[in-house]
Amino acid sequence: MPSIVDTPVGTLELYEGVPTGVTVQDNLDRMRGMVVFLDNFGAVPMYDLRKWLADAGAERGT
Repeated sequence: MPSIVDTPVGTLELYEGVPTGVTVQDNLDRMRGMVVFLDNFGAVPMYDLRKWLADAGAERGT
């Protein structure tokens, strides 16, 4: 088993075939960052739509 493996998410450092803690944590941080981004991606257009409606004179709660 090689000690370094290139993957689509970056280079993984292995010790006896097991990824090292730093390598795993870096990839988990990247994945969690993408999940946060994708989970909140739809909130921006909704905020803009509500702001546009308020600017056009729509009243809240009607």
